[in-house]
Amino acid sequence: MPPQAVPGIEPHYVYSGLTFGNMADALILECGGPSPVEIDRVVYDGGVLFPSPTGRSMTLDAGHADAMSNNDGTGCCSARNCRGQYDGLNYGTPAAANPL
Repeated sequence: MPPQAVPGIEPHYVYSGLTFGNMADALILECGGPSPVEIDRVVYDGGVLFPSPTGRSMTLDAGHADAMSNNDGTGCCSARNCRGQYDGLNYGTPAAANPL
């Protein structure tokens, strides 16, 4: 799915893929050069407070879609109404939004 344009922001690089395992990890969004400014950070724990949906998309509740609330794993769940296996192993909604 192509990135959505954000008015006033011209990206220098668009990452073409992102892979996480079902373990503790983090996603950090920064803007700037030698001294970047952190825009957002989500640190998840691989199943203690965040879901660990092996083979399924993880979705964020719309009420948690801001830079502070998205850090709370209770706002995430395993996508249940996925279109089915898209690669023979995993369930998800590639190129489409997860269901509510």
